[in-house]
Amino acid sequence: MDEKKTFLHYLKYQKNYSVLTLESYDRELTDFLLFIGKESISLQEVDYYVIQNYLIHLNEKHLSHTTINHYLSSLRSFFKYLCKQEIVSSNPFTQVHSLKTGTRNPDFLYVDEMMGYLDSIDTHTSLGVRNKALLELMYASGLRVSEVVSLRLSQVDYNRQMLRVFGKGSKEREVPFHDYAKKWLIEYIDNDRVSIMNEYHETHDYVFVNRRGKKANK
Repeated sequence: MDEKKTFLHYLKYQKNYSVLTLESYDRELTDFLLFIGKESISLQEVDYYVIQNYLIHLNEKHLSHTTINHYLSSLRSFFKYLCKQEIVSSNPFTQVHSLKTGTRNPDFLYVDEMMGYLDSIDTHTSLGVRNKALLELMYASGLRVSEVVSLRLSQVDYNRQMLRVFGKGSKEREVPFHDYAKKWLIEYIDNDRVSIMNEYHETHDYVFVNRRGKKANK
């Protein structure tokens, strides 16, 4: 029995949740699991910047903030359960606050909230600087998580502020990024990436690393 089915079984028989509530959990968890599946991300690898990219995905579906908050609540409960079952080591959804609800124009909310996500990242740790660099680069370039974490150092041209990205069939394209993303990318690569990799004696040329210095999300 997979993690989602086990969790729903728990909600049904131990929490006595209604059929409608279970259907809602099922729908929202399925959407998230499909999202990380497409990016080849396991439950154990879900962290703050994966969640932020998922929130972008939900915004692009033009969901209301109330609906997005419901997704966050379901996923927060799911990962709380996974922690208790020792399937994951921590609950990354506790780091994400619910979105403000209101009647403002959602076209402007998207940009406003995205800038809020970027500004809220804690950059006092090496992993925080990594998250900041990764999200700023994603926001500047429009790349997917899978494309960003597959970047190698040789694919970054600082002078021209361009990324060489390889898509399906090894098709190559160039993608620009702006000065602010460049600033955080340089700070991360020159300092924090080196620090993380040296701690675990890792040697490779992938730009973004996980907390143990290996290629991110692998």
